[in-house]
Amino acid sequence: MAVMIILITHHIKEIFPEITKAVLLKDGSIYKAGNKALILQSENLSHLFDTPLKIGHREGRYRYENGD
Repeated sequence: MAVMIILITHHIKEIFPEITKAVLLKDGSIYKAGNKALILQSENLSHLFDTPLKIGHREGRYRYENGD
């Protein structure tokens, strides 16, 4: 039996490696949804938060590389 986990967060460093899909919400609507590796990219998160962001990925974890 598969286990489903729904994680809601504003902090990408909380997203653990076992999460495989991501949904980004902006202004009450789905902005992007799909495979975590394709969704959690600098371009998408910069647009989501209306500020330039550089996203890093290491050992299964994501992080902001410019100040977080």
